[in-house]
Amino acid sequence: MNKLKKQIIRYFLLFSFLIAVLESIVDSFFDDYVFLVLPENSIKMNMAFGCYIVLSIGIFLVVAVVFYRILSRIITEETKKQINEKNLLYANITHDLKTPITSIMGFARALKDNKVKEEEYEESIHIIYEKAKQTDELINTLFQYSKLETDTYQLQLQTCDISTLVRNLLAESYQEFENRQMQVAIAIPEEPILCEIDSVELSRAINNLLVNAYKHNNPGTEIGVKVEALQWKVKIVIADQGDVIDPSLLEELCKPFICGSESRTNKGGSGLGLAITRKIVAMHQGRLFIDTKIEGYTKGFVIELHR
Repeated sequence: MNKLKKQIIRYFLLFSFLIAVLESIVDSFFDDYVFLVLPENSIKMNMAFGCYIVLSIGIFLVVAVVFYRILSRIITEETKKQINEKNLLYANITHDLKTPITSIMGFARALKDNKVKEEEYEESIHIIYEKAKQTDELINTLFQYSKLETDTYQLQLQTCDISTLVRNLLAESYQEFENRQMQVAIAIPEEPILCEIDSVELSRAINNLLVNAYKHNNPGTEIGVKVEALQWKVKIVIADQGDVIDPSLLEELCKPFICGSESRTNKGGSGLGLAITRKIVAMHQGRLFIDTKIEGYTKGFVIELHR
């Protein structure tokens, strides 16, 4: 929607400039070559003035019609694109919800019909719980994504310490990295780095990158987390030694339900993490990008915010 608004503004400015230029040419022509050579109050003067009015109106109408047709085409294409994206989103939602729900129903039916062996009873309960948890996480993620897509949602900005924020998020993810035998190299300044942010939403954005780091890299991969304060901005870097990702692919990876070349089901992800992260960063007037020139690492996802 924001992209469409920007296109409309660009075309409006372009056509406004075009009208101004054409009107200026017409004014110059009539002032220099018509009105000066014709006697005042003559019939020819009145006819020339009438031509001037008609030509001015004609220019406006022609440009307006062209403007209308171009905008109609852009709006139609954008509407079709959004409908296709919504349909794909709903299809993927259905797919991702159906898988755990099918498992829950299957194991619950087996338990209800007493078809589960006693020694497998506890394992079946555990599977049902994990699948229910996966479903709940997916629904919560979808809620967050839908909320951020609305034009009425506003960030709750306040001054916060980025260093403390990232440090706390790392502490919460420590066990996940430990379980995967991943070493995390931390470079976070002790001194506060103050920034106007929505701490809840930005925490979600950073946490999504941390989750990607331990879910989409092999066990034992070294992870690097860095917070850097520059003169006018703050950089939060989540780097790793995993597979290289071309920075130009970020746009594709940030589309809903995209998880690189891997199956969402295999990795247990919704494919919404990066889409949510980029949206939150954009709402903070920052940017998300991939850096492949971080010393000691193959790539890094970088959040850049203004101070």
